[in-house]
Amino acid sequence: MTRSIGLPLILPGLLLAVSAHAQQPAAPEPQPVRIEPVRAAEQLLASGRIDEARMQLLALEAERPADLQVQFLLGLIAVQEKRYDDAIKRFHRILVTEPDNVRVRLELGRAYFLAGNYGDAERQFRFARAGNLPPMALANIDRFLLQIRQLKRFSRSISIAVAPDSNLNAGPSTDAITLYGLPFELSGDARRNSGVGLALGASMAWTAPVAPGTKIRAGLELQRSQYGKTEFDDMTLSAYAGVSRTFTRWDLSLLPLIQRRWYGDRTYMNAWGGMVSANWYPATRTAISANVTLLRRDYPRSGYQDGFGYDLGLGWRYTPTTSSLVGLNAGYGHQDAQDKPYAWHSKRVGAFYAREFKGGLTASIAPSFTMIDYEKALDAFGVRREDRQSTAQLTLLYRKIDIHGFTPRLSYTFTHNASNLPLYRFDRSRFELGITSAF
Repeated sequence: MTRSIGLPLILPGLLLAVSAHAQQPAAPEPQPVRIEPVRAAEQLLASGRIDEARMQLLALEAERPADLQVQFLLGLIAVQEKRYDDAIKRFHRILVTEPDNVRVRLELGRAYFLAGNYGDAERQFRFARAGNLPPMALANIDRFLLQIRQLKRFSRSISIAVAPDSNLNAGPSTDAITLYGLPFELSGDARRNSGVGLALGASMAWTAPVAPGTKIRAGLELQRSQYGKTEFDDMTLSAYAGVSRTFTRWDLSLLPLIQRRWYGDRTYMNAWGGMVSANWYPATRTAISANVTLLRRDYPRSGYQDGFGYDLGLGWRYTPTTSSLVGLNAGYGHQDAQDKPYAWHSKRVGAFYAREFKGGLTASIAPSFTMIDYEKALDAFGVRREDRQSTAQLTLLYRKIDIHGFTPRLSYTFTHNASNLPLYRFDRSRFELGITSAF
């Protein structure tokens, strides 16, 4: 921006020359002082003449739609008039061009906070916290963040996309395998199948206070992939409800949960159990998470896989700059089964990096690696199955386009599964082109 965003501290003075004696030569007529229109609007706003300032700024916006200072001042007025959606759009418009503008991050976070959108407010305040701010401003941000963790009531996210997939059933590229020492040809459904589908993701969470620092917490999560071939449709629905405690630097939740997965529009798996999760904030820009999940999984069409399982997860998240986010995660899991060749344990590691760029582009990359080892050999193969799965996901968001809270999203995910059994070796490329409310 050519002009720093902010309001003047004092109004400029006007000096008038006045003749002291009538007999002296007349002084020249005073010349009017020209005030740049945006500066004049700032002065009107500083003096509380909001209606006049708004009218002048709207006229300027028609003449200068790309003037970021005009957008900023109109955003401030919208906040004062409780038109938070309008303010949010204007501040977002500025960040498309200046993603590292800390002042705008703060005002956007405040607008989200006043609108009751605490999840997005938290994200903006954490970005702003990475800026070069005076101690008093940092302390105010910390107070906002603590209030947000205590006040969160409802959050939701929705994404929908067209999804071309090179291997929608994670099938092997081979046409034949060896079982019990004999060659067998794979059926068409068991081989690698490609196609174009529709991907839908949705989640919502709700909390209600029951005592100081204690809330009831509940939520739903849905993931669905819909293809032309119904036998490959895949949907998972999860629901949870429990209790959450908020402390100064800690969050702790105990959440019973249930889950069902459909594959080919038929019930594939039912699960029930619970999760204990904790978040620790050793510093405002850093968050460390831990969770323990225990689930009983039942498979109506393959009861030999039924059994209890658990998962342990650790995560670390850090905001290095006002427009970037980095994270690491690791986990260990175990799943029992009635037939031990289908029981397994896994180890995983992953990373995440996201950055907002000038021009409205947000890019993120998330690589991960998982080791899955089964407990006993499968009779048909005579060896114990071992998988090594590498995944990388690249996602692009175009924040310059904001349609009723949705922005365009392009995602590419590549998965390589290396297995000691040819039946389970596969590569998979999946694109998703659509819109999302999470940006």
